[in-house]
Amino acid sequence: MKVYTNVQNFVLTIIFLAYGVLDIFGMFDSIEFLKNKSDSLMLIAMSIFLFTHLIERNFSINKIETSTDKMLDMVSEMASKENIDIVRLNSSEELYNYLAQIVRHAKKCVYDLTWGMTTPIISTAVQKQALSNYFSALLETINKTDIVYKEVMTFPDKRRLYRVKRILEEGYNGYLLRYYKITPEEHKVIPPLLQFMVVDDSEVVLHMHRGTVLEPSGQQYIAIRNRDIVNYFIDYYNAIWSGGEPLIDVTYSDVETIDNLVQSFDREDQVFKKIYNRE
Repeated sequence: MKVYTNVQNFVLTIIFLAYGVLDIFGMFDSIEFLKNKSDSLMLIAMSIFLFTHLIERNFSINKIETSTDKMLDMVSEMASKENIDIVRLNSSEELYNYLAQIVRHAKKCVYDLTWGMTTPIISTAVQKQALSNYFSALLETINKTDIVYKEVMTFPDKRRLYRVKRILEEGYNGYLLRYYKITPEEHKVIPPLLQFMVVDDSEVVLHMHRGTVLEPSGQQYIAIRNRDIVNYFIDYYNAIWSGGEPLIDVTYSDVETIDNLVQSFDREDQVFKKIYNRE
């Protein structure tokens, strides 16, 4: 189309130039056929010129509109992909292996909410290995100097206390722990509390929530990457964090409170004790 337009413009330029030369020298009056028709010829030439340029303009506009539509479609497609990205995790082993992966590759921060009474499915060797894999990733990450790992807990039984004791034994750099003073009896009457984890301000994993009210088998978990949703959970987490009692901080750990909590429970949980104590 561009070559055709250039040739057409060149031809029309020659015609207008010839017309001007002929008119100057009165050539139209000397030719009987063209006598008294110079104005009509000019109108015809101008009409052709305007018509061709109108076609060219419409073609250009259509081309721009087509390109714009394609760009908008591409942007919309990209936006829809970036707007919300969901990973579905259909079992506890998938959940713990996924948590291990994102915790191990965290760049700056992890916000972990581990509260309420929950009953994770830890019965098979695969499930035990997945939980152990996640806990190993946690121990690796909290010993990195450039990552802040915040966790909030409640203690309905001894399970999480095994985890806390192991963290104190292994050592830590960026691990911070707070807790809420909710008794085991209170855990039995409060509604199931959602557990979640935020990693690097870019992803939130929503997981345990059924407590002991419903059978945990078949429970699904999801990881979401969406700036607005993640920021919402960060704000929620910060509100929870601000109300918690410190147990482990950068400069100290409240070992006395931790030991008292351990002693307050009579029943041992051998499965979780083995996982967290490497027995």
